[in-house]
Amino acid sequence: MEAEFRDSREKLLRDLRELQNQQSEQKSRLEQITKTDLDRSLMIRRIMEMTGSIQKQDQEIRKETDDPKGERAYKLFGKLHSTCMISVEAIEQNGALSRQNEELVDLIEIEKQEHFDEQLNRIQMDLDVIEKENARLEQMLTQNHS
Repeated sequence: MEAEFRDSREKLLRDLRELQNQQSEQKSRLEQITKTDLDRSLMIRRIMEMTGSIQKQDQEIRKETDDPKGERAYKLFGKLHSTCMISVEAIEQNGALSRQNEELVDLIEIEKQEHFDEQLNRIQMDLDVIEKENARLEQMLTQNHS
């Protein structure tokens, strides 16, 4: 009977170690997710620099619109500007999708953590019951030997 209790206790301890390993894996995964936030801020800064550069170029081209070459350049710049705006919109949409994806991954991680906490609580309650049962059995053994 003691062997059964030892076996079940060892199994519970193995399960606990496994859950702790899973928790550490989830923590490292969360750290990787936060690293991508830095990349996003760099991309946003670069987009802002590009937008500022485009605005400066727009001002220079407007100065040149008085002559025919400047007018042609202005039209070409207008096309370039709309192409850049389409690119910026695509990048913004991509960023929004990335954020949505990260939010979903975060929600999944939260759900996993909640399930982990529930399992850990169940294991702890089972361990408490086993320890109480062991104490009761030890008490019975000492009473029988007395």
